[in-house]
Amino acid sequence: MSYASDLTDDQWDLMEPVFNAPGKRGRKHADDLRTVVDAMLYIAQTGCQWRYLPESFGPWTRVWSQLRRCSNGGFTFHDRGGPYGRTKGAKRVVAVDVTGLPVGALVVPASTHENRASELMLKHLTRQGVTDRLELVLVDRGVTAAAARALGRDHDLEVRRVGWDDKQPVFRPIRHAWRVEVAHGRLGRSRRLAKSFENTTTSATGWLQVACIATTLRHLSRGPVRRPAALAA
Repeated sequence: MSYASDLTDDQWDLMEPVFNAPGKRGRKHADDLRTVVDAMLYIAQTGCQWRYLPESFGPWTRVWSQLRRCSNGGFTFHDRGGPYGRTKGAKRVVAVDVTGLPVGALVVPASTHENRASELMLKHLTRQGVTDRLELVLVDRGVTAAAARALGRDHDLEVRRVGWDDKQPVFRPIRHAWRVEVAHGRLGRSRRLAKSFENTTTSATGWLQVACIATTLRHLSRGPVRRPAALAA
């Protein structure tokens, strides 16, 4: 039985080399790896409970154990944050390129300041090798001017604050930066992200990244994509 969230052959051709990269100890995964990945995408899209995973994917414990190897542990984010400390939970941080495709995703406690969230994202992108081809990062006015300058110096790129100087009681999209909001809207279609079911930042980040991967695969499987040099975050 197949599901709409299952990988197509073209999408699996993009993913399989990532999982089965050559190593000194031989293959890292069993032959049912594609089924395991399909199961992760199914849960991310439908938001079903682990024990209600369809039997066609095999034992739910098999899929759960594979995901747990990637996203176990991390700090709990059940603390207060936001305006006046009234928000309790998590904050999703997503960096996208100028086409709107996610290039980095993290989940941090809701109390994390925008300065710190931006710093964590740039460190994440550096570990992923993204900053090697990055020239410009757009951030909103939640990041202070001093922090933007410091981030630019630390990562040898331009960090530019964008936003409207005059406040009006209507929504006005900010050029390029609005693509971040579009990306959040697309990711919100994954029912697993409808609520924060996770207990740690690492686990929540894992599911957010699964949703980002699904979004990117759907786009890449449509045809070749031109990669611009500048990214918006």
